[in-house]
Amino acid sequence: MFVFIRGNPQYKGFYLPKLIKNDIMEPNLHNQILKVIKEKSSVKQDIFHETLAAFKMLKEIAKTEAEVLKKEVADIDKRVTIEFKDRSEFMFEIKQNDNPTKK
Repeated sequence: MFVFIRGNPQYKGFYLPKLIKNDIMEPNLHNQILKVIKEKSSVKQDIFHETLAAFKMLKEIAKTEAEVLKKEVADIDKRVTIEFKDRSEFMFEIKQNDNPTKK
């Protein structure tokens, strides 16, 4: 649905042609706009919360895997470390650090 605002040269303001009667929007159009807003808002909220839940699960799996790798790598070579950093709600980092020994 599109609503076009068009200037009227006779008036200094703008008007919505055929949509406004006595400065009140037609109830049918108002209900249509409200319906679209409700539907789109609900879908966006559902997508956000599902994405957040999936990412939290991915983050926990990555954290667990990093901890397991950290222990296994330490048994092989203590100079190599694995580090998990929780950066934000939608960001994490797994980092391998090579700490060369000084000669």
